[in-house]
Amino acid sequence: MLKHLLLPLGLASSCGALAQPSCPPALVQVVLPGGEVVPAAGAPMQGLITLQVVPNPECPGAAAFRFRNAEYTLVRNGRPVLPTFNLRQPQADLRPIMRAARPGDQVHVFIAYQNLGIVAADGRVQLYQPPAPPTDKRGQVDLIPDAAKGISFNWKLLAR
Repeated sequence: MLKHLLLPLGLASSCGALAQPSCPPALVQVVLPGGEVVPAAGAPMQGLITLQVVPNPECPGAAAFRFRNAEYTLVRNGRPVLPTFNLRQPQADLRPIMRAARPGDQVHVFIAYQNLGIVAADGRVQLYQPPAPPTDKRGQVDLIPDAAKGISFNWKLLAR
């Protein structure tokens, strides 16, 4: 009798983790106003963009993602030029950083796993299950790289 009660409980708890552990993490894409996705090689700066999170092509099955908070930072020579900006929606107005941006700079976009969700078939959003982070034995300094904390995209700014 106890087995029959625990089986549904085990099945119900197993459906919460939608991300497959063997799959690479989802990808962040920057979409320009014309619908063009910014390639890894970069693109000229645009004032209005849309952020998308898409499944990694190496993962079978389609999934839809949502984020509740994203960050973007204008970076030059590995250092922030301006403070980090927060986004709470997919559309972003980058015109405030365009004045400071130069060709060769990067716009670093970051979404922490804790702010990323997977949209289930019924429309419910469930927390994305990140890969297991490495553990720091000393516990003093946060040595976990950003890649273990979330997903990111570096948009290299090209001259027009």
